[in-house]
Amino acid sequence: MIQRDNRCPLHPRRSRGLGASPASFTPVTFSSSIRSQRESVARVVDELVRSIPGIECKRRFNVRLWKVFTDCFNCLPVAALIDDKIVCMHGGLSPNLSNLDQIKSLPRPTDVPDTGLLCDLLWSDPGREIQGWGMNDRGVSYTFGADKVAEFLTKHDLDLVCRAHQVVEDGYEFFADRQLVTVFSAPNYCGEFDNAVAMMSVDETLMCSFQILKPAEKKPKFMMSTKI
Repeated sequence: MIQRDNRCPLHPRRSRGLGASPASFTPVTFSSSIRSQRESVARVVDELVRSIPGIECKRRFNVRLWKVFTDCFNCLPVAALIDDKIVCMHGGLSPNLSNLDQIKSLPRPTDVPDTGLLCDLLWSDPGREIQGWGMNDRGVSYTFGADKVAEFLTKHDLDLVCRAHQVVEDGYEFFADRQLVTVFSAPNYCGEFDNAVAMMSVDETLMCSFQILKPAEKKPKFMMSTKI
C-alpha cells in the first residue's frame, strides 16, 4: 500500500528550480535514509554485517555475487548535490569536511576506510541528545548534533541534508528543525522491525514530497497443533 504524504517546503531560504541542464545535478556523493525502540538490535546487526561481510547475500545467493556488489559500490560516487541546495549522502556529516570539493577529490574506486571523510559520509549519524560531535554507538565514525547541521548548511549555502543509514518507523524522519531528513528504503528491516519505507521526490521549486510504503504484516513462524 503506497501513501503520498503532504508536501513539505525546505528550510525557508532561497530555493531555485532543478532545471533540465546536467549541471543542475552535480555528482559530489551518492544518495543511496525512529531511532528505533530496539536500537540495540540495529547495532548488533551493524556489527554483524561489518564482521561477516555479505552474510545475507551469501546465504541467499553466493559470495561471488556479494563481491560483484561491493566492487560496484566502490566505484559509485559517494554524494550528490541537487541544484546547489540539497546535499545527499548515505551516512551524514564529517568534522573533516570543510569544502564540498573535498568530496570530488575522493579516489574511486576504493575500499571504505575505518576513519576519515569517506567513512563519515557513509557511517555518521545525527544525535538528538548531543551538541557538536560525539561518539557513535556503531563503533565507527561520529554522531553530530542539530547545531552542526545548521552550521554546515549556513557555511555552504544549502537548504537540506538528505541521508539514509538508520531505521525510521515511518520511512522518513526530520531532524534539526527540518534541515535534515533521514529516508529509509528497506521495509521490515532484517525481519526485526515493523518500519515503513519512503521515497522522496523533489520538484522544480525544490519542494519535497514523500511516498510511503507500509510494512508487510508479519506471519507467524510456528503453528500450534490442536491434535492430541
